[in-house]
Amino acid sequence: MEWPGVFVFKDSPEANNLSFMTAAINLDFDALAGEIGQVEKLRDVLFHAGFVPCDTPGCNCGSWHHRFGLRQRMDEICDELRDAEVLDNSTGNLPLNAVRKLRQRAEAAEAERDALRKLLGEAREMADNWPGIAYSADLTARIDAAMGRE
Repeated sequence: MEWPGVFVFKDSPEANNLSFMTAAINLDFDALAGEIGQVEKLRDVLFHAGFVPCDTPGCNCGSWHHRFGLRQRMDEICDELRDAEVLDNSTGNLPLNAVRKLRQRAEAAEAERDALRKLLGEAREMADNWPGIAYSADLTARIDAAMGRE
């Protein structure tokens, strides 16, 4: 779109002519609307190609940055959650709910591990206090000494 090229100076006789002023500043709004439509189409092309407008305050470049396959990464995460059998109807097929369910499973597994470690510690303590040969790291050396082998 080109500027109509009409300038009116305040001392000219046309300065008080409202119709002349309106004609002078009246841009071709149809062309402007067409350009706005073209800009919106180009924005859509960028969005669909994975670009987003820069909104980083530190950057402040005003340009567009690629999201590096955000949709593909999200699809990969959803596939892994389905493989773990947590992204299903029970979680509403929502990845966030699936991650919460996975975290609950991990917490339950950690609690079971801690209980088994405690049980193993109690078993070792009982073995150490058992009459006879005590369970310890140097059990082989004690057996060899008892057998007369050194």
